[in-house]
Amino acid sequence: MAIKKVWKAIKVTTGKERQVAKSLEELGIESYVPAIKVRERHQGKWQEVMREILPGYVLLYANWTAELYYTVKDMWYVYYPLAGMVAQAEIEYLRDYELLSYRSEIDYSEGKAVYRGPIAAEPERIVKVDKRKGRALLKFELGEGNMMKRWLPVTIIR
Repeated sequence: MAIKKVWKAIKVTTGKERQVAKSLEELGIESYVPAIKVRERHQGKWQEVMREILPGYVLLYANWTAELYYTVKDMWYVYYPLAGMVAQAEIEYLRDYELLSYRSEIDYSEGKAVYRGPIAAEPERIVKVDKRKGRALLKFELGEGNMMKRWLPVTIIR
């Protein structure tokens, strides 16, 4: 019986996502750490930095076996794998958002919210919008019952 590849999420030390992903790649395991460019102000100057969409999580695509479970669990900075699989639709949404995050817009100029860009693909993901800070709280499901909420930048049009 062949085991098929599935997407799994693993909980890692925040800030060490790229290091864990690199270690997984060295083992021949495909991994994915979704990140976007964000403008931040540091010491009075604006700069663009890369920030993880899901800080503290690495997604991996592999044949999930007991051997792989213990290999991953025993890695540095890894806490535990999350229960269940991550849906392919979730991965595709993360990749779309990662590529087109700068194009996500919420337009309030006509008296109601109109969504454009990758955020428009699934508006039911939006939990809350902070117009002043130009961000939206989106929810992601990383397996069975593992719902994550993250603030992500959007362009607000008034």
